[in-house]
Amino acid sequence: MPSNFVCVICGKPVSKRQSYAYQNGRACKIHQETQQANQQKIEEKKQHDLKIHQEKQQAEERRKKKLESYLRPVRSIQNMCWKCKNEGITLQQYFMQMLVGLEREHLKGEFNLFTNPKRTAQLAGIDEHTRILMFHPLTSSCKLDFETYQFTKLTNNEVQLCQFCATECGYDLEKRHKELTEKSEHLTMEQLLKISAVYESSSIHEEIKQVAGTMELLEPNGVEN
Repeated sequence: MPSNFVCVICGKPVSKRQSYAYQNGRACKIHQETQQANQQKIEEKKQHDLKIHQEKQQAEERRKKKLESYLRPVRSIQNMCWKCKNEGITLQQYFMQMLVGLEREHLKGEFNLFTNPKRTAQLAGIDEHTRILMFHPLTSSCKLDFETYQFTKLTNNEVQLCQFCATECGYDLEKRHKELTEKSEHLTMEQLLKISAVYESSSIHEEIKQVAGTMELLEPNGVEN
């Protein structure tokens, strides 16, 4: 094996495999000084790797704490307008309560195809003051507090607003309503009957019937005092 280096300690020719990096050159592995210097380098690398690992762990902990700080408000804001902070009902809750209202009309024998939706809403515990919450793409016209703004980064830059704040922020609710209803407009009578049959036989229908059977009006959410 060719000797490409000269040992800086003993001056003898030495190959790379038979030597360690030492000072400004290389030195034979057999020298005590070389062994000590190499061991020190190994220890320093271990300490360096440990420091990097600890820094990564600390960064991950900071990330988790930061994420937790964003997630902490979830329980308090999932049924709340993120701008005015008033309570409301989500679209899912709205439709569930309207189903309760329809079921109450059935029980009272008042339901027909021309039933006034306002009457159904009244039986469902919903009135003109009820805040109905919907998600909208966040725009510059919607001013939020810093904590809520940070939280929108976890909701794909969407913000949950009641209809009053959405109007104030310039969102076109009629257009949004049209987008939501266009899908149902394409349903055929056969599809509607199938959906109705599935609903009639579902466990959720039984639960709604039980709620409706109490004949106790639901308390409207988000009513302004």
